[in-house]
Amino acid sequence: GSDDLVAFIRSIRVGTTVLVGALDEAQANLTQGAKDAISSCGAANITGLAYRGSYSLIGVKGGTALAEQTLAADGGTAEVTAEIAVDAGYTIRVRSAGYRNPMPTPSLQFDINGVNLGVAQSRGLNIVALRPDGIPGDFQVFDTHGMA
Repeated sequence: GSDDLVAFIRSIRVGTTVLVGALDEAQANLTQGAKDAISSCGAANITGLAYRGSYSLIGVKGGTALAEQTLAADGGTAEVTAEIAVDAGYTIRVRSAGYRNPMPTPSLQFDINGVNLGVAQSRGLNIVALRPDGIPGDFQVFDTHGMA
């Protein structure tokens, strides 16, 4: 839940690129402390995350958002893209469909250079911390709909 999310984000080094996406429902038990932790990765719109809304962030821990989008439930897909210019450079995309009614399946996708990272996602906020070369360094899921 939210407490584990705060601890995870605190463990991420300043300057690390962080990807965040909501799957199904991520708002119900998202605490102010968790919102502050996500804001430390550049988020400016996390406080606007609605029940079953879509949320995507590409941010930098201790820095700013490279891209961020928040949409209401049934509001469509929050899709953000950013290009990172390091040695070889790479393009990152985060797509969150939150909850749609009727919902065939919740939708969340993390891509680097057009390749799906294929991480096992679940309800709540899904967070990827990238290494400087664009390879996922750590991935965690936080059920911020369930217990805080």
